[in-house]
Amino acid sequence: MTTLDAEPAIDRVLGRRLHFTRASHWFSGEHGDPYALLLRAMDDSTEQLVRARGPVHRADDGTWVIADQDLGADVLGDPRFGLRRADGAHPAQHVLPLENSGLHRDRADYERVRAIIEPVTGDHARSRVSAVASRLLGELGPSFDLADFARRLPAAVLTDLFELTDERFPAHFAGLGRTLDSVLCPQRATDTLRTMSAVDGLHGVFADHLAALTPEQAGPAPEDTRLAGMLLAVTTVEIVPGLICNAVLGAPDAPPVALESRVAHEPVELAGAEIAADDHVVVLAGGAATLDRSVHFGLAAPLIRLQAEVALELLPALRVTGPVVRNRRSPVLRSVSRLPVTAA
Repeated sequence: MTTLDAEPAIDRVLGRRLHFTRASHWFSGEHGDPYALLLRAMDDSTEQLVRARGPVHRADDGTWVIADQDLGADVLGDPRFGLRRADGAHPAQHVLPLENSGLHRDRADYERVRAIIEPVTGDHARSRVSAVASRLLGELGPSFDLADFARRLPAAVLTDLFELTDERFPAHFAGLGRTLDSVLCPQRATDTLRTMSAVDGLHGVFADHLAALTPEQAGPAPEDTRLAGMLLAVTTVEIVPGLICNAVLGAPDAPPVALESRVAHEPVELAGAEIAADDHVVVLAGGAATLDRSVHFGLAAPLIRLQAEVALELLPALRVTGPVVRNRRSPVLRSVSRLPVTAA
């Protein structure tokens, strides 16, 4: 007979943390905190309530919410703000930090991997991305789930660009879908455990891939190459499908990442608000162009846009044939889980 005491300790501890955080969001939302309502991800109209509170305001959980678009864009490019605290710790508002994801590194780390990412991404990769997209589209009939195609595309593109042969890669990549949302919004325990397993598993795939290469092939800094691979994986897995699906739905300017988390590394004054060092800040993105201002998403932006552009060029005219289903608990990406279409 199975009892609660027989469950792995990490499941109990993690589950309690997820439930407690979710409950706090519900409580604060019910008592007038629009940012908590936004994290609950139950109603798309909540963003208007958040912006109505002013350009900068403090939420119940201590987060400074930057609702002004121009001010938010400035924060994303401001070196006074990092992806975690100056001492390396995560703010309390990070529900699931996911250390191996590559999402919370220093600016210096991202500057180093820029030299690795740029040669294999960007417009010069168009022919390879086009070949991959054409192959995937050739496997489809006249009616298909656009969201499913759009998720398989970045997995196939990264397999091609990094010349990956590890059979574990597709399953681990597919499990990354809730990574970005998991940082700020508590997911169900099963989804959280799947995300953790996928992040750590993919980290191992890249490690094994690099270990099998010669020193010349692996390059002078294999750890930076692994960081580049992880960063491209966790960013493209849902941002690329979001761009493709939103474009087909007639919303090409919808922000690919709706919320971005930062931590002040020194006291900063913003629109009259005195933000202290180590205070948590969340930026409400104002449009598709915000991606380029981000210190880490900006590195992946050329490949993200290239995949979306190529897919939209190759896709025939489409007609939506059924309900559009969006993932619940997705305030960061507002991701689409199902979009049935047919050739018009």
